Amino acid sequence: MEQAKLREEYIEGYRRSVRHHIEGIKIVDEEGNDVTPEKLRQVQREKGLHGRSLDDPNS
Repeated sequence: MEQAKLREEYIEGYRRSVRHHIEGIKIVDEEGNDVTPEKLRQVQREKGLHGRSLDDPNS
């Protein structure tokens, strides 16, 4: 029982860590254009990452 609970806590912490890492990524092409997927951009806008803002849908 205890081992299963600890394992679940570990997995949840790992998922949070990976999610946080991915949310912090900005993808650019060879020419320097931002090609970050829109779904990720939306999360970044909500969290104010990479200068993205909910007030500016083009960010």
